[in-house]
Amino acid sequence: MSMIFLIINVIFLSFSLLSSTIIDSNIGDTNILIPCPINRTQWTLPSILQWYRSNTNYTKPIASQFDNYPVHIDELYRHTYTLHSNGSLNIENVQLNDNDTFECRLILIDRGLLDVKDKYFITLRVNGMYF
Repeated sequence: MSMIFLIINVIFLSFSLLSSTIIDSNIGDTNILIPCPINRTQWTLPSILQWYRSNTNYTKPIASQFDNYPVHIDELYRHTYTLHSNGSLNIENVQLNDNDTFECRLILIDRGLLDVKDKYFITLRVNGMYF
């Protein structure tokens, strides 16, 4: 029984490592691109691509796009964050408070029901300047 538990843990750990990425940056970096590896074109249903941050417990989207409609960026991030058509999130003039784990999430809409189909976690590590 413990061997099965060990195998399940190894599989889970491997999956977790594959679905998370770490990006290093520095305070003041002009443009950091956080990629979203979700392929939206494989689905025929309407979809919403959303970005979340752990500092909001992944409950409030910071950027979102419904199909090919205009992008919505939360007012708090509107001046420094940009959502590209391929789903990547761009951060201009990186600051220490951008240090966080981000989640890229794809939600499909089927007959009024929302179904989270895919999600990836990307950690942005912002290094301060030390003298």
